[in-house]
Amino acid sequence: MSKKKKIIAIVIVAIIGTIIFWKRAWIKEKLGMSEKPEETTDKPTDDSSPRPSPPAVITPKVIYQNCDTLPMKLGCKGEKVKKVQESLNRNFKAGLVADGYFGPATEKALVNAGYKKELGVFDIVRLMYLKP
Repeated sequence: MSKKKKIIAIVIVAIIGTIIFWKRAWIKEKLGMSEKPEETTDKPTDDSSPRPSPPAVITPKVIYQNCDTLPMKLGCKGEKVKKVQESLNRNFKAGLVADGYFGPATEKALVNAGYKKELGVFDIVRLMYLKP
């Protein structure tokens, strides 16, 4: 093959390759190998199973018991807790119901008043005899 024929063959192959490269989506569509999802006018059926509901959020319940020992903490109940709640209401305007149960509201009021979540002897004395 002469040099001129080789150059013409290379140019023709390059042109065909370029056309195929740039028109590949159109070619696939014509051959039925389209990557596009087929559009359907059918309405969805009700045969699909319902989605499972998410698991319920379980919040642990506080089990209250008489706390004769210190530190006083979440879950305690009794007259001492009631006095602490009354002191928090009097000195820090905590808005607690003085029911004698050391629950999450009492714990939050203590933290807002600057105390730890658990009360030791000195914290209880300081809280009960504090003058605002």
